Amino acid sequence: MNVLLIAPRRERFLPVFRTIKAKLGRDKLTWFSGAASDLKKSLADGKVSLNRVNVRAGTDSDAEQVSFADYDLAFVDQSLDPEAPTMLDFAGTARGTELVEALTRAGVVVIGISRDGACNDVLADAGAVMTLAHEDAEKRLTSMLYEARRMVRDNTAKPGELVALTLRQPWAASVFIGGKDVENRVWPARVRGTIAIHVAKDQPRGSFDNGARLVRQVLKKTGYDRVVIPAQDKLPKGAIIGLVDIVDCVDSSSSAWFEGPLGFKLANPRVLPTPIPVSGKRRFWRVPKTIVTKIRRQLMEAGQPVSF
Repeated sequence: MNVLLIAPRRERFLPVFRTIKAKLGRDKLTWFSGAASDLKKSLADGKVSLNRVNVRAGTDSDAEQVSFADYDLAFVDQSLDPEAPTMLDFAGTARGTELVEALTRAGVVVIGISRDGACNDVLADAGAVMTLAHEDAEKRLTSMLYEARRMVRDNTAKPGELVALTLRQPWAASVFIGGKDVENRVWPARVRGTIAIHVAKDQPRGSFDNGARLVRQVLKKTGYDRVVIPAQDKLPKGAIIGLVDIVDCVDSSSSAWFEGPLGFKLANPRVLPTPIPVSGKRRFWRVPKTIVTKIRRQLMEAGQPVSF
């Protein structure tokens, strides 16, 4: 993997840098510090002007254009320091969160880091899939990198493999009974073709009722207003319930289901006769071969084509 680190060049940050570098092993790590004042404008193009850190010399190079498309994984540090504001707290603006948002939209898996974990919540809200306090790097980074590598790998699907996407109810059911043709995300899908739709086993209190209200609003707009959304306890959870095709990933759409900032365009939904219990993961994840076999068997018994 190509790994990007965006953090101020500070003596106190060196132990964190060395831990990240050691845990990455053969993966290529590049450390940048400093950003152009027109950050928002440059981020719109998926590029940003940064200063490369020369660790041995203890200096920064001249600014260079960095393209997010060149990286698979990024660490973004946002450690507020009132005594010496950094590019990540430039002129009162939380630059770290803006960088996380732009990197996520470019398809980069982002781990947010901050001293004492003080900024981890805002980094997570901006799209960081995991967050880490400086002092926990040695203890937690190995498991985080294992999960990050999986996310990078599973955003593609090789021939004969099947990936799944986990949704909460009633959004998952809406794909099959409500004509839901867009799945909104803040990160892009590189996967195309058939995927499995998996339903989360647990979801936050009140999220089903809030989701059902929004689903009914969309159903009314799309002519599916006669569709009845089953009660929460009547819908399957913790299982793969069907298949659908991803035909595109867009940043705008006329679909009533589109909210953005990105949307996976869905087509050809096929519900399974019987939900298949399995544990899910974040983002796309590879379906175990034993579960793929069960899905194929159900499709063949139901006389449906198998396209994976």
